[in-house]
Amino acid sequence: MSSKILTNEILLTLKSFSYYRYSPESQKILYLTSQRDLKENKSFNELYIMNIDGTELKLISEPKINIEEPQFILQGKKIVYIQNNGIYIMNIDGTSKKKISENNKINNDIEGFLFDENLTKIIIIKLIKLIIITIIIIIKMIIKIIIIKLIKIIIIIIKIIIIIIKMIIIIIQNIQFHQKDY
Repeated sequence: MSSKILTNEILLTLKSFSYYRYSPESQKILYLTSQRDLKENKSFNELYIMNIDGTELKLISEPKINIEEPQFILQGKKIVYIQNNGIYIMNIDGTSKKKISENNKINNDIEGFLFDENLTKIIIIKLIKLIIITIIIIIKMIIKIIIIKLIKIIIIIIKIIIIIIKMIIIIIQNIQFHQKDY
């Protein structure tokens, strides 16, 4: 038995299971493995398919090309996925790969995608949570600024009212004083 030291570099090159989907009839499993290439200093996902019993395991994506959000469509006859900022479709054996999206920036904050029944339209689900959170924070800051300004204005108005009341009191006292003189 040879003894090898398990280093961080070796651990970083190991593949890890990162995502899976069952086919509609639950006969096949589509899954991604994540791996790090230390020489190129980047991570990537590879797409595999196999039967539910573990047989016929096959890499169906190009090696070291990042794949995201794979899913079965057309009752498990095709696979659709994101690669290089585009949506692609292929047969379940990995053949006949074709880009079906026109937008080259499709992967920016994408959560997923859906198709209409005829596969003629793609519905892209984008992550807008960060945008919403930013808007809420800005609105809260604006409200806080407005409230602080309103409080300052109210304080100024109260001070003016107090001055007016004091002046009225002085005027009333002066009137009373002058009435005593008559």
